[in-house]
Amino acid sequence: MGGGLSGLTAGIHLIERGFEVEIFEKSSVCGGKLSSFKERHLGCDISLEHGFHVWWGQYYNFIDMMKRLNIKRHLKEIHSIEIKVKGCANETIGFSPKVYPFFLLFPLLFSRNISFREIMKSGTIGLLILGYDKKRYDKWFDKISFNDLMKEYDTPENIQKVFFEPFLQAGFFAEPHEISAASFLELFHFYLSGNIRDFKCYHIGGNPQEKVIEPTVKYFLDRGGRVNFNSEIENLIIDNYKVKGIQQKSNDIHVYRDGEVIHILQTAPLERSIFKRSMPVQEIPEDNYIKVELPQNQTIFIGFFNGEIIALSGECTHAGCLLNWDYKEGRFICPCHGGQFSRDGYPLKGPPLIALSRFKIGENVKEPSYEHAVSQQVVHSADYFIIATDIPGVQGIANNIMMSVDEWQKDEFHKILNLKTSSCIVLRIWFNKSLEPDRLPVGFTSGFKFIIVYFILSQLNDDVKECSRKTDTQCIEFIIIKTPDMINLSDAKLLELVTPEIVEIFPEIKDTPMIDFSIMRHDNYTFFNKGAVNLRPHVQSSIFINLFYSGDWVYLDAPVFFMEKAVMTAKIAVNHILLKEGIAPNPIYLPNVRGILS
Repeated sequence: MGGGLSGLTAGIHLIERGFEVEIFEKSSVCGGKLSSFKERHLGCDISLEHGFHVWWGQYYNFIDMMKRLNIKRHLKEIHSIEIKVKGCANETIGFSPKVYPFFLLFPLLFSRNISFREIMKSGTIGLLILGYDKKRYDKWFDKISFNDLMKEYDTPENIQKVFFEPFLQAGFFAEPHEISAASFLELFHFYLSGNIRDFKCYHIGGNPQEKVIEPTVKYFLDRGGRVNFNSEIENLIIDNYKVKGIQQKSNDIHVYRDGEVIHILQTAPLERSIFKRSMPVQEIPEDNYIKVELPQNQTIFIGFFNGEIIALSGECTHAGCLLNWDYKEGRFICPCHGGQFSRDGYPLKGPPLIALSRFKIGENVKEPSYEHAVSQQVVHSADYFIIATDIPGVQGIANNIMMSVDEWQKDEFHKILNLKTSSCIVLRIWFNKSLEPDRLPVGFTSGFKFIIVYFILSQLNDDVKECSRKTDTQCIEFIIIKTPDMINLSDAKLLELVTPEIVEIFPEIKDTPMIDFSIMRHDNYTFFNKGAVNLRPHVQSSIFINLFYSGDWVYLDAPVFFMEKAVMTAKIAVNHILLKEGIAPNPIYLPNVRGILS
């Protein structure tokens, strides 16, 4: 379940060992957060991501898979990144070879913002980092925040701002007081103190869909794998300690007209009920839509156009986000990823590629019964099941399972339902102005309220680079923490809010008019908040012997993060299945599990 990086990894490793594998992906393309799409800016067709991705040298399993698929050649090294601390001079972190563990002192000793006295005072936190032990540190430090840890170990403020917080915020898309101290120590060990030999940074030119995802999908399909798009799984079929099958979400909304009344029916087999809403035809606006909210987080739009009643699904066909109708613009807009649809439901702007579902409005239709709804359910059987969705995806399944399992089986799913996601906004701006020639293409920030990372796409994304050359422009991508005061902000207000920080980071563009922009909003990133370690399930379900979890939200005994964790958990799930079938497992590559002083 899930056709992102983790689901595809599990698929190709299973199919190589002789299994029949079927992937169910709720959107119209594979890739998850690695998927990309086309947008038109300044007369150029540009491939853009959900947010620019960088690969790290410590992604041993991911890079090994890229080698096997002959796509590692796309990796291009980033030699240095910029650290921008509010009110301080810029710092630079290079990725040239360093001597372990003394490399930790180099950026401190040569810092333009940190004194020698502050370096000496940070010795206790340094010893803690070098003594990393995941099992103990998860137990000791997960219930306190990063800020609590810094206070407890009397860490100088400049050390926090210059050395820790830029990496912390860039990795977790959250503010320091929210992040688990255990997750911070794990992050720092994985990327810096524990695996310095491979402390390298790469990018692939800005189109992972074409360079990573499509070759992976092709490899999977060429070996007999099957992918079902627009196929969301809503429940598991349980038999004692085993999963017998998965239940696919079906079209459970019906619209029909009875004289001068429109009826909207939604069947809910899991709740054993049918929801009904009725409205007079005269309440439906002309040349406009009315939004109808339904249970199970679903909406439809009903409008009167050219004498015809039109009913459209309110779910974006890209990732299922609920759409907004913009009457002035005459289009539907996705608040998550910026996709747009015409008045008739056809895609106008990526990432969505498929039109909105249109409901046929019947007349004198017999209302469906609960028994009819059950008979329409689509169930798929298999021997083994891997949930490789994001957190909202697995929580949707967990919420439905809670209605059908015994009390003693609920604990695992109750914990999953308590996992949280972090939110961010991706803002891309085109300026008709050259940047300073010594600006590095990647920057991490600290001390700013909104901006945590920036990428100069004119140096990193092949399509943007070519467009910038033709139009004499520069494009910068900013990753912004989504704070409570940003909820329901229009694009114009959001730009107004963050512009002062943009100018502080790039003073050379002050008073330069913006000539184009795009905004995407994401709410499905894994949140590494304090107290979350004990909520995360292990790869093997503790309840069902043939159910497994994979993704960066799953617990691992090894200190691993993000894309590498998505790949590694998938490989571990596959190995569990191989061992159950008496087949030799695949090799898994581990980072250094402990610190040098552990």
